[in-house]
Amino acid sequence: DNEVTRQLRPIERETRTRLLLIDRLQDYNIKVSEKDVADWIATVFQDRETKQFHKEFYDRFVAQLPSKGLTAEDFRRYAEHQVGIMHLASLAGAPGKLVTPQEAEQEFRHMHEKAVSEVVLFNSSNYFSKVDMSTNLLTRFYTNRAANYRLPERVQVSYVAFPASNYYAQAETHIAGITNLAAEIDNEYAKRGPNFYTDTNGQPLSAEAAKAKIRDELKHQSALVEARRAAIEFATALEPMPIKTNSPNPAENLENLAQAKNLRTHVSQPFAQGQEPTDMNVPSQFSRVAFNLSAEEPIITEPVVGEDTVYVVAFKRRIPSELPSFESVKQQVVDDYRRSEALRLCREAGQAFATSVTNALASGKSFEAAAQAAGYSVTKVPPFDRDPKSSVENLPPQLDASSLRANVFDLTPGHASSYIPAREGGYVAYLEKLVPASEEETKKELPQFVEELRRRGASEAFNHWLTKQMQLANLTLQGDRNTAEDYVQRLFSYVSMQAFHG
Repeated sequence: DNEVTRQLRPIERETRTRLLLIDRLQDYNIKVSEKDVADWIATVFQDRETKQFHKEFYDRFVAQLPSKGLTAEDFRRYAEHQVGIMHLASLAGAPGKLVTPQEAEQEFRHMHEKAVSEVVLFNSSNYFSKVDMSTNLLTRFYTNRAANYRLPERVQVSYVAFPASNYYAQAETHIAGITNLAAEIDNEYAKRGPNFYTDTNGQPLSAEAAKAKIRDELKHQSALVEARRAAIEFATALEPMPIKTNSPNPAENLENLAQAKNLRTHVSQPFAQGQEPTDMNVPSQFSRVAFNLSAEEPIITEPVVGEDTVYVVAFKRRIPSELPSFESVKQQVVDDYRRSEALRLCREAGQAFATSVTNALASGKSFEAAAQAAGYSVTKVPPFDRDPKSSVENLPPQLDASSLRANVFDLTPGHASSYIPAREGGYVAYLEKLVPASEEETKKELPQFVEELRRRGASEAFNHWLTKQMQLANLTLQGDRNTAEDYVQRLFSYVSMQAFHG
């Protein structure tokens, strides 16, 4: 199965990467103490708020290992290897940490130099009224872009639904009979924490209200179990019915049995592969399973369990790909055409302004004066630096901080950019000046910047070393470099990377 192979390939690559690293632990004679292992486990199972080791989490995890064919010793050995790999990463990444304070300060000042800039925004919505909506232009647009409107192959299924809400009475009886129900609810509340349940304003619910929600969840899950039991009973009765492969209605058996049992059948809305039927609350993989159904094998053998309903499903029909008529999709064509043409008019206006403002600046005019002369208003952007992780305050929704930062810092002070496409329009930016990082900012933030710079350098050095080791071991396959880089990034961001800060 190509899909299964595609999903397993990254797991295979990462497994080989880890095995290689474990092998290198022996080559580099890296030993791990029991204390290091214990410290790593304590960190992994620490409470998020108190940062203290949470033994209950650890005990629960270890208790689940046998069901996976593993033991506590397997996990201890995994922890030992993990700590060892981190020591190995520290060793191999050490060259990347060799950054002098002078180099770090120079990089910091470069990254934190601030741009003082202005923009003129162009919104495509301002050009909607200028679009020619003639019918002949609409039909031509539809014809030229017919592939965009073609409906893919779709499937319809017949189904019998077993909603959990139909079984709330049985569920209520069941949970009311749980002798330690209050204790179970209290334990669940304690495990999730007081901030897990919130109201519509995002504020934590009171303990009483949160516990009421937990009780409702237990009732719903119990009702869903009852619904699944009823669905299994129906599916079991359906299973021995002979399949008529030449029937014009492959769902005939399901529909006939439902009628005999006074159950209602439904026919889903058509849905394409990779989509889910709009009238069914089903798991995300449902369409893939449904598209494998046929007249010869029309039934999904196991009931499909959704969030609030269980379904017994049969194949109904397959609808070939088709091109809908212009009239049936006219409103969509109108919307697409209006947006496309408005964007074109917006772009042309922006490009014309970019040319005019360049000429105006060359003749000594200011950016704001050139914009006003062309009939546009100027938006002043709060100063921002080169650091891609820093935010740009009060940025208009139309602008993307990454795009603005890249384009503004590419300018020379006193110059304007070309027209830059953005969400639903575009903009022209002007760089007034660059302001150096202040001495106060440098003194305050430089130590942390040096630490981050060295950590990043160590990560890159380790990644280079790991890639080389994979090549020497002849383990490199297509895609391995990306897998190694991803492995390194997760390793270096891991909570236990304190070895790099020692």
